[in-house]
Amino acid sequence: MPEPSPQHPDLMGGPPLSARVAYEEWQAHVDAGRIGKRPSTTPAQLLRIMRNEQVLLGRAVSFL
Repeated sequence: MPEPSPQHPDLMGGPPLSARVAYEEWQAHVDAGRIGKRPSTTPAQLLRIMRNEQVLLGRAVSFL
């Protein structure tokens, strides 16, 4: 059985974060706008998605 490869000390995780610290770090990402901010879907992407659904489902699918 192969031995696990050694990890670089800078890449190894530190001690586990408390739930409160983890929440505060997550909230900082949200407040900075780095979570949940994706570019909107373009019309060309929507058409490609619709065509893929037609191919997979075998019929046109309409959304109300």
